[in-house]
Amino acid sequence: MEFPTGTPTRIGRFEIEAPPGPPGREGTFLARDPRDGRRVTLRVVPTRSRPLPETRAEFLERARAHAALGHPSLHRVLAAGEAGGYRYVVEEPVVGTSLADVLAVGRLESERAIAIAAAIAGAVATIEGRGLVAGALGPERVRLEPGGRPTIPSLDVAPGPRRPGDAVRGLGTIARALSDAALGPDAAIRALERVAADCSGEAIPTVAEVAERLSALERNWRTTLSVGCACGRVHRAGADAGGTEVRCGCGA
Repeated sequence: MEFPTGTPTRIGRFEIEAPPGPPGREGTFLARDPRDGRRVTLRVVPTRSRPLPETRAEFLERARAHAALGHPSLHRVLAAGEAGGYRYVVEEPVVGTSLADVLAVGRLESERAIAIAAAIAGAVATIEGRGLVAGALGPERVRLEPGGRPTIPSLDVAPGPRRPGDAVRGLGTIARALSDAALGPDAAIRALERVAADCSGEAIPTVAEVAERLSALERNWRTTLSVGCACGRVHRAGADAGGTEVRCGCGA
């Protein structure tokens, strides 16, 4: 996406404090609300460079609906508008590192990978359960906050073309990336891989079904018992969401 020459210093009442991030459908700015000094995240698209898929009134109605959502893994929408050649959504400050960047340099314990996948699927199910459309999904859209909470944007400012099942396929992409980087018992990783595979098959599940499967997998994993192993380490033993017994991956 190309922005007009030069970074704007203000969009609406919001004062820009940092330039946009990497190119994409939207620009993301760190901004300040002069009314109370609060810092916010501003996600914007230019309104003059290309036709937008909805009218201003439709956009504002959609933003109001998303602002009413309450899920800990959704960026909270504070305001939306159009000013100075830009359409924008205002969110609470987005902090942390993208999941894509985290996975590019390291790996995650399988328990953590499952928890991230379950949280994001739950957030998307909340959106679609209200009859709304989730934004684009992928590891680059997931933010891991310093405290560990995974979050995603609630909506795209200017959504691209959507096909039935796009949200499920996006969840599958995230699950696949997490399973590829997961460390831990093979059964847990295989369970995450099965979810990813089902999300890209011909008869794909619904978002709600994916969310329930991942939630069940997380619940079962959290209730497993720590047990000693012949290899000398302490591992978890229990059952995954498919009923498969989870044992140490060392083979002892």
